Amino acid sequence: QEQARQVVQQLLAGSRRGRATAFPKGVQLRDLFITPQGLAFVDLSQELISNHPGGTCAEELTVYSLANTLVANFPAVKGVQILVEGREIQSLAGHLDLSKPYGRGPQRLEQS
Repeated sequence: QEQARQVVQQLLAGSRRGRATAFPKGVQLRDLFITPQGLAFVDLSQELISNHPGGTCAEELTVYSLANTLVANFPAVKGVQILVEGREIQSLAGHLDLSKPYGRGPQRLEQS
């Protein structure tokens, strides 16, 4: 779990080269734990919602960058449930149902 926390913190920090990031500025990792069934609960700060730009593409990028990172790099993780301030949320900006966990994203979102 500690390695997963470190990876998520790096993902939230964004590019060191000034490239666009999948997460809004100011988002902090509050907690992360992985259940024995392989569900990773990732608790993020309120900035995930308050600073999110909205839109379907931006919301997919945020959710699937987190889910793909954890599922691809940690074999024990089968799915990712996003929490904000310790609570389940319905959506970031009204496009994806975040009341359920996510696994790897659609192939169209992966690099060619």
